[in-house]
Amino acid sequence: MNSTKKLSIGKRLGAMLLDHFVMKIIAMVFLIPGIALSFIDAFEVSHEPTSANLLGDFSYIGLFGIAIYLCKDCIRGRSIAKRALKLQIINYTSGSIASPIRCVVRNLTIAIWPIEVLFTLINPERRLGDYLAGTAVINFKESNTRENLNALHLGLSFVIAYGFTLLLILPLQSLQTKMNNNTVSVNESSINNQDNGELEKLFIESLGMYLEPDVLIYDSIKSDEDLKYISVILNLKENYLENDNDYEILKSEVESLLLSKFPKGTFIGKIKFVYKSERKMATRTLNLDWRKD
Repeated sequence: MNSTKKLSIGKRLGAMLLDHFVMKIIAMVFLIPGIALSFIDAFEVSHEPTSANLLGDFSYIGLFGIAIYLCKDCIRGRSIAKRALKLQIINYTSGSIASPIRCVVRNLTIAIWPIEVLFTLINPERRLGDYLAGTAVINFKESNTRENLNALHLGLSFVIAYGFTLLLILPLQSLQTKMNNNTVSVNESSINNQDNGELEKLFIESLGMYLEPDVLIYDSIKSDEDLKYISVILNLKENYLENDNDYEILKSEVESLLLSKFPKGTFIGKIKFVYKSERKMATRTLNLDWRKD
């Protein structure tokens, strides 16, 4: 590497912190839609058999934010913070501006960012990612402004960055697939409106002072034509969910009423207890699946 004025620890750490702050804000622009949708979904109560959605509906859009973070130095080796503090990333061997691909590779270690901070305290010019990519950070030189940008390399660097983020979520994708394999699929045409009304009436006659029932019953599920699917949503008039003893008493009474009409083993489903007020919403769900017994 070409000789250059020694880089100060304070300046280097300042650039790291500023970059981390700015790029997190940029990444959040892509992540916010998914976070907002998940927040809204948390307040929706539905009869639909729920499937796992660990990644969120906007997960692949959100990954663009992380990919951009990894690409922060790709334009002439200078991120927003490095431009502000007059720093630049170079090829450690040749002293030329680091290629976009090298810049992405050096940022792959961002997953262990606290460790990278410790490396920087020891050697401001080269953190762990720099050793991996064959790069170094130096004080900016005006002579390193005239190199042409390579559009192909820029595009390829983003593909690498996005591909890396996809690899990071593979364990979550695998877990989500396993969870969804157990999701119940109902036969839509088997909805039983008569049983819906009768079960709602039973709950109202016995527990109407405590709750308002909403029932949906299907006569069969796709994996077993002999099993009904019963979803019961109980909108509570008081918050009986805060106290475990109150909840257990209510749950026992509700379950007994349900089993008095539909014996154990003839259905699967869920009972969802819901309490809503102007300021909060509380829920507890009792899953009933005799296939596991």
